[in-house]
Amino acid sequence: MTTAGFAVSTIFHYEHLKHLYRTWEDALFVLFSLDGTEHTTKIKNHLHRSGVRYCHVKELCEKNIHLDVLYSVYWMPSFIVLGPEVMHVRVMYGYAKDEWNYGSWNRNYDLIFTYGPYAEEKLCDATPCISAGHPRLPIRTSHYAWRSGRKKLLYCPTYGERSSLPEFDAIVPQLTNDYEITVKLHHLTDIAFCPNLSEFQRAERIRVLDESHDLFDLIPDSDLVISDHSGAIFDAMLHERKILLIDPKPMKERIAQELNSDEGSLDIKIRTLLPHCEAERLPEAISDALAAPIGYKAVLPKLFSGMGTEVPQNIRRHTADRLQRFDRKNRQTALLHRFHRFVSADRRKLVICGAGEFGQSILCLLKSQQQETAFYVDSDASKQETGVNGIPVISPDQLAHLTPAGHKCLIATVGGGPFYERKLRQFGFEKDIDYICLFQQE
Repeated sequence: MTTAGFAVSTIFHYEHLKHLYRTWEDALFVLFSLDGTEHTTKIKNHLHRSGVRYCHVKELCEKNIHLDVLYSVYWMPSFIVLGPEVMHVRVMYGYAKDEWNYGSWNRNYDLIFTYGPYAEEKLCDATPCISAGHPRLPIRTSHYAWRSGRKKLLYCPTYGERSSLPEFDAIVPQLTNDYEITVKLHHLTDIAFCPNLSEFQRAERIRVLDESHDLFDLIPDSDLVISDHSGAIFDAMLHERKILLIDPKPMKERIAQELNSDEGSLDIKIRTLLPHCEAERLPEAISDALAAPIGYKAVLPKLFSGMGTEVPQNIRRHTADRLQRFDRKNRQTALLHRFHRFVSADRRKLVICGAGEFGQSILCLLKSQQQETAFYVDSDASKQETGVNGIPVISPDQLAHLTPAGHKCLIATVGGGPFYERKLRQFGFEKDIDYICLFQQE
């Protein structure tokens, strides 16, 4: 029997993949977040309440649980620990942020299921693609209990510099008397530094919901979805809801440039079809958007395949067909062989640079092969004080005390990779002899 795994590091990943999970007889969710943290405990509790099978990747390695296919929404370097025989399949989980969504990391996948022709055109040169549609089609929803007869606004901001959250916080006092407002936060944001939203939440004048609430339960009965550069824009389009976009001040110049060019990220280009404004204009823009007809339906077939079909069943069928032709050598095979050659080449002490989720997964892989690790290297002072998984953690500056004659290093952090490479070369370590990067392919 085929065993299907579903990689999750947030509750949102579960919500996105849950219908596909139910199409497989033998399936489980695999947590790739840091074990023992409050964040991972929250995910485990959500999975437990949902009545699904799950385990942490650490347990997967320790118990030698075999997967035939791993579905995920984006590539995580930790997937390397699953070995070369697992077929890696991406299930697209959002439009927006094109430069990231269609990045080179997609080449790690053996197969990608896209939402529709737009994404397939962007990805087909990287790896085999199938335009299957949104994995939550047909839409199944338990409707959200809105509380009043006023017009219902659903605000879904993204995170980082593209987020309109601080600007929405400033304008929200002008909106609460006229509208019922629900804020659905991105999983990387909170309202700790939003005084108005915090006050109105305490006074129960608005509702603020975190990732444990399913966006697809909120959208159907909303009168207007307000966003900025979030993938929620396109989820609202899938539901054919009225939409209004905020142009955050840090993005103002880029929005103007891309709207006047042939190239650009979809979350910006979609503004040619959707009303958008700066936050200060929200009160009048909301009235206008509520009164205007929906003007984007003509582009939906370009964005979403599979309308009116059972997309999860289609994805499962295509996966099973591809598995029959899969030669049990995924796109990580060369990197894994290089890893094994490096680890077994000599008896120098092993050092893992990076004690985060990736580094801890590599430790699990080493332990499963009876390979001992001397210590981690990480800039996090709290990890240096306590160690991680029973392994000591030293600071990057202490690399100066190591020698290539006695130590060899595994770089297991993508963001910190260039930093550790510079440090190691500074101290006389040579690439591929004294250290390797575990997220690069040959």
